[in-house]
Amino acid sequence: MEDSDIQHEINVSLRLSHPNIVRLMAVARTDSCFYLAADYIHGATLNQVLHADSCVVKLEEDDASFISLDLSMAVEYIHAQRIIHQDIKPANVMVHQQSKRAVLTDWGMANVRDTVMLR
Repeated sequence: MEDSDIQHEINVSLRLSHPNIVRLMAVARTDSCFYLAADYIHGATLNQVLHADSCVVKLEEDDASFISLDLSMAVEYIHAQRIIHQDIKPANVMVHQQSKRAVLTDWGMANVRDTVMLR
């Protein structure tokens, strides 16, 4: 990953503050790499939840509806900030083990737009 790609992800992350979006806490840089520290989410990716039998997060009947609602609220928020994620997939969604709250992660492919047409 190029320095400009990392810098882009940092810049996008710093613009965001929402309960369903992972929060960037700190950034450090050495001569050879960047370190990004984000909120720790005790849980698993949605991909692991859906496909790994040994996953620590176990969903019940209504949990899928709430995960969908969490992601919808996150997407509504980022679009209001004129940001398009462009890589929403189960691997980029973390699910908290206890609350089952979903959090959108990975802003590396996000597109910041001057105008976003919402209908």
